[in-house]
Amino acid sequence: MRWMLEAWDGAHSARRGGVDVRAVTAWALFGLTDWDSLVTRLDRHYEPGVYDVRGSQPRATTLATLVADLASRPAVAGSERSARLADLRPGSCECRA
Repeated sequence: MRWMLEAWDGAHSARRGGVDVRAVTAWALFGLTDWDSLVTRLDRHYEPGVYDVRGSQPRATTLATLVADLASRPAVAGSERSARLADLRPGSCECRA
């Protein structure tokens, strides 16, 4: 989870410094397989991401709580996200958990 907070803080710091940062993404949303060997071997070692997909339904991990918290924070004024959020109206999209 430290990497996500470092990316978030780094993006905001860069934006304050004038860099046109548009997004911070949750890398490996559904986890990674064999990343511990940089995919040089087929060991089938799975590491969960924001969701753990080893079961019949994706299960939110602790990282999902952090990502949801970060996503719920106010958008930076003038960003594409702030413009998109201003255009959302209740019932204009369908979301599934």
